[in-house]
Amino acid sequence: MIPAAVPTLNAPPALPQPAMPELPTQPAAYHQRLIRWQAEMLERFPSIETVQYTLPVHDYHGYILHFESALGQPLPGLHAALDAYVETIEGCMHEVWGEQMAKVCFDIPGSPELKKVNTSSRENDMQLYLAAMGQENVMGMEDLPEVALAHEVARRSGVLIPCAVCVLDVPDPYLARDDSAAACQRLTLAELA
Repeated sequence: MIPAAVPTLNAPPALPQPAMPELPTQPAAYHQRLIRWQAEMLERFPSIETVQYTLPVHDYHGYILHFESALGQPLPGLHAALDAYVETIEGCMHEVWGEQMAKVCFDIPGSPELKKVNTSSRENDMQLYLAAMGQENVMGMEDLPEVALAHEVARRSGVLIPCAVCVLDVPDPYLARDDSAAACQRLTLAELA
């Protein structure tokens, strides 16, 4: 008899178990710092009447649709988790921005049904800047990695939209992702279906 720990010639190799998805349950350091900084900018520029705020929710739902397609099964729990996270981010904004939230007009670009596979999220991010061309008293507010959006629009159109820029921290909290484990919930694929 062959001990169970010794593989036989006919046994398929054991496949590594996939990592469980980690879904955010609270705003990460990046979101918290960005939202605080944006609130400070609004206080410094009280003449700002409207804030066009982009939440790329449909981009992320589109990514989930592509994942579902590759997986061959719907994941309504993942869509629901994304929607709950967006509500958490909006709640954080309400808490930090207070009365300034009356100025916010959320822009949720695109639609997962219409999103082309080759459409980059960068192109979607630039839509707000492109839509603002020709308007007066327009200003962008971006953290350093995103300042390229205004520059790219200026390069393409010849119109430079002023942009307030900040460095949230070094290393950049968006790229560092150092607090993701504390702010995430692990779910199995069965819980997402």
